[in-house]
Amino acid sequence: MTSIYGPSMYESQSITKPPLFNGDNYPFWKNLMRLFIKSNDYVLWDVMEYRPTIPMKRDDEGRLVTKTKVEMTDEDRRKI
Repeated sequence: MTSIYGPSMYESQSITKPPLFNGDNYPFWKNLMRLFIKSNDYVLWDVMEYRPTIPMKRDDEGRLVTKTKVEMTDEDRRKI
């Protein structure tokens, strides 16, 4: 039997397995994937949507380089 929602509607909605995209009905799958990620890890969703902040510093020659974990401040860690 055919459904307006496609075959993915019949898959179990597990909190540990992301929804399977079978090549049909991308907008529906996209919404399921968005809900899956947000419900499992909202911070991850923010990183995906707004990009992570990478702590930087200037080296001896004035170039921007990434800070090492030891050099990071508490504020840097909160922004990541």
